[in-house]
Amino acid sequence: MSNNEDIEILENSLFTIKQISSLLKELEQVINNNEETKDGLTKRQAEVLLYLFQLPNPPSIRELSRYLSTSHQNIKKICLLLEKENYVRFVEDIKDKRKTRIKLTIKGDNKAGEINKALNNIAKRISNDFKSSEIDEISRLLRKLQFAIDNENMNIRKNFNN
Repeated sequence: MSNNEDIEILENSLFTIKQISSLLKELEQVINNNEETKDGLTKRQAEVLLYLFQLPNPPSIRELSRYLSTSHQNIKKICLLLEKENYVRFVEDIKDKRKTRIKLTIKGDNKAGEINKALNNIAKRISNDFKSSEIDEISRLLRKLQFAIDNENMNIRKNFNN
């Protein structure tokens, strides 16, 4: 492959990334409604709402932290902020009074539904030309990339704190 071909492939890849970025900004607008309102959510808060929306039963904080691969403390902090904005509420577990479960409020259910719908619309628009196996492979690779990025960020933070 010549240098010019490599450059052309790279330019096409960068253009594709730019298009994906544009779609993600569209999704971000749905998440935030309007950046100037207090109704905006962080990506992690939106992710918590989506998980709560998609799970059949309200999870405990520990269960949610496992689903999202983050610490119990981080999920509790996120949920407390979501509770303050009336997106979620904490409910006592019926079977085990020591457990607290997280449940969407009507406002949280509506917001999560909006985000879910926007994600589905974007997924439909970009996945028309892909086979199911290709979508699975892209998803697997993106999770792998996210894991690598998270690890690198953790290493940077460790080195910065030392």
